[in-house]
Amino acid sequence: MHAYTTFYLIRHARSEANAAERVQGWLDSPLDAYGNEQARLLGERFKRKSFHAIIASPSLRASETAQAIAVHHGLVVRKDDRLLEYNLGAITGMTVPEIQAFYGVERHGHTPPGGESVKEIRDRVQAFMQDTFSARIGQTVLIVSHGGTISQMIAYAIGLPAARPQPFSLGNTSVTRLEYSHGHWKLRSLNDRHHLLKMDDID
Repeated sequence: MHAYTTFYLIRHARSEANAAERVQGWLDSPLDAYGNEQARLLGERFKRKSFHAIIASPSLRASETAQAIAVHHGLVVRKDDRLLEYNLGAITGMTVPEIQAFYGVERHGHTPPGGESVKEIRDRVQAFMQDTFSARIGQTVLIVSHGGTISQMIAYAIGLPAARPQPFSLGNTSVTRLEYSHGHWKLRSLNDRHHLLKMDDID
């Protein structure tokens, strides 16, 4: 029987900074009340699903989301710094108008002063995926991280270049499933948020 390795990639629930429309990067912002309800519904969705491991970014918004799932499985959430969001350097915590004023022009996709390049995040994401796959062959792993980080994980798996932004978006608590079989990663689902239908939060 062929052993399949499956990664469930989860973007964290809505944080206080998300609600305030501030870019976060390495800013440590907890979930707000709405985000906690999103995380609860996500946990309910995966209540009967079996996982061999749950791994999360150490950011509060990611680890709190992971815990809402782990509580149903008796698993300890393992944290890995390589799952952190882009380091946004000087623009961390700013709103879009503040970022535009900071640069004076539109600079979306460029490395901010003191921040992390696309190559740097791609390198750490690639190392995480290779290490985790090697240790978890044939297993099902749930990974809770951030939009930018997960985008680079998907891009690496399906052979897209290390660019920002990628040609897809990921909502809060979105579920993306990657499956490794017959020598290749396959994208089985992307940005699935059907567990939020009760909140009328599907865009």
